Order: sequence, then C-alpha cells, then structure tokens
Amino acid sequence: MGQMRPVVNIEDLANLEDDEIREIISRLGRDKLPIIMKTVSEHFSERFQANMPTAEWQALAEAIEEPVPLTTVETAQARLL
Repeated sequence: MGQMRPVVNIEDLANLEDDEIREIISRLGRDKLPIIMKTVSEHFSERFQANMPTAEWQALAEAIEEPVPLTTVETAQARLL
C-alpha cells in the first residue's frame, strides 16, 4: 500500500479511506487494536467495525472491555500516529 495521509490525532483515523483503515487493522493486529480503541469515539468504532468481518469485530469488542491502564492506551495511540 502507498503512504497514508498524515493524521494529527487518533480520531483522524476514522476519516481515512476504507482501504487505509483496513491496512491499519491488518498492521496492528489483534493484540494492539483493542488497546488503541479503548478511548475512541462511536464514529471511530463504527468506521473500523464497517471494515472488519462480524466475527472479528465481536472478538475485538470483547477485548476492548478488558481493563488496561490509560497510560498504556495513550502510549499505543501515540505510537500509531
């Protein structure tokens, strides 16, 4: 895939094209994506859900519910950007 458009904050990712969102999902994988998504808006979640198979989204939604320190979430989001 080519270079993605620059983003300033985590919520900007929800405004990327579908193929860019799918690339992010693919690169982050199941271990990092739930951490990244712990503090995002409903719009952000909806955009990522629309780009994932239903079963994969359900597994992700369950993983998002697991407790993680806020500093871990913030660090993961900063690294992604």
